[in-house]
Amino acid sequence: MEPVPALVHSDSPFINFRDFDFGEGSHGYRWVDATRFQLSSEALDNRDVLAALIAHPQFRNTYDGAGVQDWPRHGQWWLDRITPDSYETIDAATAVDVIRSWANHHGDVPDSLASRLRQ
Repeated sequence: MEPVPALVHSDSPFINFRDFDFGEGSHGYRWVDATRFQLSSEALDNRDVLAALIAHPQFRNTYDGAGVQDWPRHGQWWLDRITPDSYETIDAATAVDVIRSWANHHGDVPDSLASRLRQ
């Protein structure tokens, strides 16, 4: 019997800011390209989860429109330079504040987009 993977890819929702009405404002040519995973039922510590994420094929996305490829990159970074130690722990409120601040960089986003980002 094969071992259960630590992470299973769930979906990859794409939120394009231009799909929302900014009225007089600007969508700023921004988007969110998320990749969501489901954790296995086994208990893993944060370091093990990050290692599983970095090793997962869905993590190999350059975010340049080519999609997930079989190459050693994540965004503009080489995978061999990304380790669990590359990350720092933050609480949920801080994570939400970072996304909200980035999203509102060019002015407040429409309520419908703010709701979608919260999802």
